[in-house]
Amino acid sequence: MPQLTREGVVFVLRWDDGENRFRDDSIRAWSTALDEVEAAEGPKALVTTGAGKFYSNGLDLEWALRERKESFAEYVLEVLALLAARLPGQTVHEVIATGRRYGGGDAKAAGIVEETLPEAALLPRALELASGLAGKAHPVMKRLKSDLYPFVLAALRQRQSLEG
Repeated sequence: MPQLTREGVVFVLRWDDGENRFRDDSIRAWSTALDEVEAAEGPKALVTTGAGKFYSNGLDLEWALRERKESFAEYVLEVLALLAARLPGQTVHEVIATGRRYGGGDAKAAGIVEETLPEAALLPRALELASGLAGKAHPVMKRLKSDLYPFVLAALRQRQSLEG
């Protein structure tokens, strides 16, 4: 399950459960961690990280077909609305249609990541960038981000309404 720690003004959400696949339990854990970060007072930023060379192995379709047989379509749509809201359209299509995995350079070219570095340098660089942005965790910035990413927020709200 994802584990949340705090390093100064930066929260670090580490996802290292061996497979890093989206299942109900991991999605709930992500939501809980994000709620904790949002509720924290003062300047803050968030860095998320996977383990080793994989951030995520995506949807667990075998699990979903077995465990969410009755609500399989909802499960897929919950994750697809977020992918479509956050990644470029061509990248979403390729991920869904082919299950392609992206290495660092390809992920940057596809608009998934903004920067690539050797693995040992990733977290220190992410912490450096996030620390510099933590002071911008202000209601005005929250509003600007919500206006910038309305589809992401709509997808998250849709997920919440599906959960009841």
